[in-house]
Amino acid sequence: MDPLDGETRTAGKHRLLARVAEGGMGRVYLATGPSGLVAVKLVHPHLLRAEGFRERFGKEVAAAREVSGPHVAAVIDADPDAADPWLATEFVLGPPLHEVIAAGPLPEHAVLRLAAGLARALQAVHRARLVHRDLKPANIILAADGPKVVDFGIAKALEDHGTALTHSGMLIGAPGYMSPEQAESGDVAPSSDVFSLGTVLTTAYTGVNPFEGRGVPQTLYNIVHTTPDLSGLPPRLRAIAAACLAHNPRARPTPGGLLATIGHHPETSWPPAVTAMTERLRVEIGGYLKGDTRVWPSGPTVVLGPRRSTPPPKVTRPPKTTPPSTVTPPLKTVPSSRAVPADPPRATVNTGIPPLSTVTTTGGTPWWQRYFGALIAGLVVLAVLIAGVVPSLADGSGGDDDHTADPTRTPTEQVAPPEHTYTQDPPRTTTRPTPTRNDIEEAETGDCFDNDGTEDAFKLVRTTCGNGTFKVADVLHGTTDPDGCATPAWRLTYRAYDLVLCLRYQHTYGGTAYNTDPGGCVYGDAEAGSTWSAYDCDIGTLSVLERLTGPSTHDDCTRYPALLDESMYFRVTGADYLNVRLCLSMKSPGELLHVRRNNCLYVTGSGTAVEGELADCDHGNAYVTGRTGRYNDTAFCDGHGWFTWRHGRRGEYSYTVCWRWR
Repeated sequence: MDPLDGETRTAGKHRLLARVAEGGMGRVYLATGPSGLVAVKLVHPHLLRAEGFRERFGKEVAAAREVSGPHVAAVIDADPDAADPWLATEFVLGPPLHEVIAAGPLPEHAVLRLAAGLARALQAVHRARLVHRDLKPANIILAADGPKVVDFGIAKALEDHGTALTHSGMLIGAPGYMSPEQAESGDVAPSSDVFSLGTVLTTAYTGVNPFEGRGVPQTLYNIVHTTPDLSGLPPRLRAIAAACLAHNPRARPTPGGLLATIGHHPETSWPPAVTAMTERLRVEIGGYLKGDTRVWPSGPTVVLGPRRSTPPPKVTRPPKTTPPSTVTPPLKTVPSSRAVPADPPRATVNTGIPPLSTVTTTGGTPWWQRYFGALIAGLVVLAVLIAGVVPSLADGSGGDDDHTADPTRTPTEQVAPPEHTYTQDPPRTTTRPTPTRNDIEEAETGDCFDNDGTEDAFKLVRTTCGNGTFKVADVLHGTTDPDGCATPAWRLTYRAYDLVLCLRYQHTYGGTAYNTDPGGCVYGDAEAGSTWSAYDCDIGTLSVLERLTGPSTHDDCTRYPALLDESMYFRVTGADYLNVRLCLSMKSPGELLHVRRNNCLYVTGSGTAVEGELADCDHGNAYVTGRTGRYNDTAFCDGHGWFTWRHGRRGEYSYTVCWRWR
């Protein structure tokens, strides 16, 4: 908690005592009033300028009032029409679950208690015809009388058919705790919260999120396409988590059914380390209640225990439906590390440093969870050195929103994402060796074949390697299980020889990019005739969001609209089954290419060494005031801080992002 420093001291009848958190929609304060201790959230002033914000905030308050129960933080009071809108909720004494997990995983009895409490909390949420949509450790407080769920700021009313509380194309929720349908930007139902609960329980016991990937796209891909290895969980917890994490929403239990699965468990207290965290908070709060605004020491580090080892997620395979021809088309898999081709494209980070201003910083990230903050997800967080200037603070108060410049510039409109098509003619005529009965049996990695058959019934004929052929990526001897092909490949099973051939098609222009999985990165010049390649995911490369096979259009790239920049379509004349479309997102410093006004940033450094990255508003210390697609357009920012970047080869990828301290 931090003492108040020139901030508002009251909200309605509530007296603010200390600042405990800052989220995407506002600051959260410890306060006291007619109902005793409460948590008051004051909305950020800059958000009030957004069209329709007050109406959305009013809807969120009304939705939150409908939720009640022993395991949810109740709404006490609110005034969405005040000059500075605010919301007061029950103050829950206890540490947030994410801080507890950071100190070490919970034992089984504590996770069972957590599971029962969260199931009852979801019952209360769903009774109010709501879906929470952001159930995660930061929104769960371990109170002495059980877990309590907070933050209904992005809850969605089931009967609100026409008015979304969020913008179209944005993923809502913490990426690692989304359900598969939520990760794919689909409609969510109460069963989505149950999947999130399963992830929370697994993380609480192991200390590691089972779906966490190299970035947001990989994390979302893991949620949709992989099944976590739950073998490290005790049998009782494993059964609970497995039921919650069913990919089919209809196969998941209801909260009531989950309580039946959990069954009876003794009402034990939290581990001593959790109690110690709570007591430390109690002492700190007591100081503020007495008017003592000293900065209290954090106390000794609390450790619950070592993290339990968790195997990486395994790829979920669909039921085996190998056709009579025993041709298995390519499957998407979790990408493996890739070798970097020679001379990969390197984007140039251009700099422009105007006169520096004084840097004023606030304290470190507080312990408290945010209330009613919307997490901007589907965006990768990268720490990269980029050009910028620290914004001047006219009043020297650490970034209060009273700068004379207009901090609400409208982002430059972006043109429709480009679509590039590269067509390969039918395979060239080659001189083929006379095939023998042993061509398949003696096939080795690196051999090449033509397909004289069809998509469903391959007829392989050995040929010299080149574009338009199928190259053997692997030969699996002693098995007829095609799942052993770990790369995006055509998988042909030959029972007579007890082997499987894993084949990769060689596209003239697709190069190594043609066979790249989601989560990998590629690059090629936009001009027709250039060959594309797979690369390490450096700044200036294009991250693969989706890999679509068969005929498709750019409009079929629907999974991550907020990240989509362009698509690449590799066609094969007369063989539509070999067509591949890569839906792509440009990798930029700190993912600032994809920011929008009011997104949160995490800014570090000073002087000429300032770094900025898109951040969860739980941890961001700055926000975006405007964005233009022009490079080095510092005048656009009109005295605010700025970051600017331009791609070294493709100038259409450029930006100037304006920002201010929060």
